[in-house]
Order: sequence, then structure tokens, then C-alpha cells
Amino acid sequence: MSLILSLLLLSSSSMVTTFAFTPSPSAAASTFFSTKEAIVEMEFPALASQNAMGDGSFKSEQKMKNANNKFAKGVMDNLQSPLSILKGGPKKCLLMTSQTVPEPGITYVFVAPATYSDYSKIKSTAGTNRVILVNANCKSPTTLPAPPISVMSYFAKPITFNSELVGTLTRIHPKPWTVTTTKGKVLKTWTDEEILVPKSNTPDLRGPVKLLCDEYQRAAIAARKK
Repeated sequence: MSLILSLLLLSSSSMVTTFAFTPSPSAAASTFFSTKEAIVEMEFPALASQNAMGDGSFKSEQKMKNANNKFAKGVMDNLQSPLSILKGGPKKCLLMTSQTVPEPGITYVFVAPATYSDYSKIKSTAGTNRVILVNANCKSPTTLPAPPISVMSYFAKPITFNSELVGTLTRIHPKPWTVTTTKGKVLKTWTDEEILVPKSNTPDLRGPVKLLCDEYQRAAIAARKK
């Protein structure tokens, strides 16, 4: 197996213990104003512990659920603040499920949608309301409308190698997609057109992974020469 392929596979592995990125509901809420799309996606590790995210235990599942709900509430509180409303933000935000009956003028927040019914509700609601998705699961090219109806406004993906965090791919709209090393070095930025898988909001990780792999190798070689 090539080094690059190993890095790509490990980027979503449960071997990693911690992730330095701290989700910010206020920063995520701010992206609502720089976007105009009906569906606004936010995707990031809900827990700092990658092991907890991947161990499949009931306790970890509850931790993830609580973390997602806490984040969603923070986004809603920020969007409904007096300052936000003065900026043209929604006067009312509500959590939604596949059973929600949409009401005009409300921005809905759907936490961790995963089923056909969830996505059907999201697509039908987006015809009249804006919908924010927090850590959507089980997505495919047919589950969500493609851009320009939807947008990934807030994103963070840890990339690891040999159980070690080597960098992060982030996107906080309207800023570009950015790959950064753990030392804070920006390796490259991309626009949506340059990095997204066609007809989706999912980034193609091959470019960021290769850059981090090359940077990791350079640093390792330099360290051995000292």
C-alpha cells in the first residue's frame, strides 16, 4: 500500500486520539450570512477524541449526539441574537426532524440527518425555507440537491498518518478551503470549483492528503539529517 493511500485511509481512522480543531457555533453561524443557498451544510468532528467517535459504544454515541445538539443550539442562539437579527438574520430558528411541518419564515436546523425520510424532508423544506445541516450522515449524490442549491459553509477534517495528526482541511465560508499543518503552515487553498467532487459539497481529499504527505516526508527527512 502506498504512503499516500495509507494516509488517506488513516484520515478517517479511529486510531487517532485527539483533534486540535474546536468547533465554534458563532463562527459557524456567521457563515449563514455569507451564503444564500437554501441548504447550508456544517461538517466537523463532534468530539475531540477520534477514538470515541469510532468505537461504536453507546456511551460514545450519546457523547456525539450531545455534542452535536449543543453545537446546533449554539448556532441557533447566535442566529437569533439581536445583532444577528439587525444584520438580516432569521427571527426564528427551530430544530427539525423528518416529521416537522415547515412554517414560513423559519430557519430550520437538522442535526445528524441519516435516513431517506430525513433527506426527503430536507429537500422539500428547502423549497420554502433555509435549512442548516449539522454533521449529516449517510450522504450520497442523490440524497441532497447539488450546488448552487446547497453549500458547505463550515467544515473541518483531520488528516492523520501513523496515528499522528499531520494537518487539517478546513472551510469557513466565505474563506477558501484551506489545508494546514499541525504547526499552522498553510500549504494550499482551493475554491469550491477546484476541490469539490462534482455535483456535491464533498471535498476531494486526494490533493490535501498528498500535500500533507509530502510535507510530512520533508519534515521527517530534515529531522533525520540533524
